[in-house]
Amino acid sequence: MRILNLNLKEGVAELVPESIDDLWHLVNIVKPGDLVEAKTSRIIKIRGSMGEVEGRSKVSLNIKLKVEAVQLDLYVKRLKIYGVVEDSGNVEGLKGRHHSINLKVGEPISLFKDKWLPNELERLERAKLTESRSLVVVSIDRDECCIAVVGERGLDVKAEIPIRLPGKRNSELWESSIKENLKAISEALGRLDIGEEVFILVVGPGFLYEKLAEHLSREPQFKSRIKTGKVSIGGISGVYEALRSGLIANYLGEIRLIYEAKLLDEIFKILSEKPNVVTYGIKPVKDLASTGAIKTLLVSERLLKNLPDGELNELLKVIREVEQKKGEVVFISSGLENDRILSLGGVVAILRYPLA
Repeated sequence: MRILNLNLKEGVAELVPESIDDLWHLVNIVKPGDLVEAKTSRIIKIRGSMGEVEGRSKVSLNIKLKVEAVQLDLYVKRLKIYGVVEDSGNVEGLKGRHHSINLKVGEPISLFKDKWLPNELERLERAKLTESRSLVVVSIDRDECCIAVVGERGLDVKAEIPIRLPGKRNSELWESSIKENLKAISEALGRLDIGEEVFILVVGPGFLYEKLAEHLSREPQFKSRIKTGKVSIGGISGVYEALRSGLIANYLGEIRLIYEAKLLDEIFKILSEKPNVVTYGIKPVKDLASTGAIKTLLVSERLLKNLPDGELNELLKVIREVEQKKGEVVFISSGLENDRILSLGGVVAILRYPLA
C-alpha cells in the first residue's frame, strides 16, 4: 500500500492499493459512516431545451461518498464501495443519491474518518511495510490439482484442474499424458499475477508432485523458487493439510494468517497449563492494564467494529495503557481466529507474571 498522505488531525488518508491484499486491508479499514473520495463513472441523462431526455452519456468524475457497505470481488479484483453521494463536484443532481465506487489496484482513494482506530492504523502500517506476504501452493495427486494463494486475507483458490492418467501398461501413452498434465498446470501458474519473489510450494502424496516440481524448476520463470513438501492427498484438501501441518509455516513464518493462529494456539495451551498467566474479557483486562502486568494483548478486530461508542472508548483507553507500559498489542483479523478469540470475549492478555 502506498500512503501518499496521512493526516490524523484532519482524519484523512490518501492511499494507493498496490495488490489484491491491499484491497483486503481496505475492506477491514473502510466502514459505514466513513467518507471516501475517488474517481468513478456515472451514466447521466442529456436533456433538451424543454427538459426532455435526448440521450445518455457516461462521464468520469471525482465523487465523495458516505459509506454504507464495502465488498471485495476477488473474481474481478476490485473493491466495491456503496454509499450516498456527499459531493460530486460540478455534476448536478447526484448529491444525496446512491452510488458505488469500483476501486482497482493502482487507483488512488482518499479515506476520511471521524476517529481512526489503532487497529486501522496498524493495518495501514502493515500494508505499507509488506508488499506481498504470500505463497502459491500447488497440491497434486492422480485425480486432481489445486492451485491456491495463501496471503494476508487467507486462502484464495485460483484453479482446480482434473488429472487424467491412463493405465501404466502403455508406457509411451503414460509418459505423454503426464507431460500434458504438467504442461497444463504450468500454463495455469503462468497466467497468475504473482511477484517474482513469491515461493511456489508443490505438495502431494506420490510421485506426481516430484515430477511437477522438476518440470517447473526447468522453466525460467519458476526455477529457484520451487519448494516441495509431502501431504497425504492432492487438490484443495492437500492445500489445507499443508496449512495445518506447518509446511506452509516453514516458508512463511511471518504470514499473518499463521501468526495469528500460532498466537491463539499459545493462548489455549497456556490456559490449559498455566491459567493464572492469562486473563480475558474487557473488564478483567481493564483492571490490569494500568499495572504493567500485561505482556501481550490480543484484540479482535470484529469486536472493535461492533462495540458501542462508550465501550469502544473504554477499550481504546485499555489499549493505550498497555502500550504505555511497553506491552505488545496484536489485532486479530482473520475469520477463523476471530471466532476463537471471540469465544474468550474478544480481548485476551498474556501476563508477565502469574496472578496470585
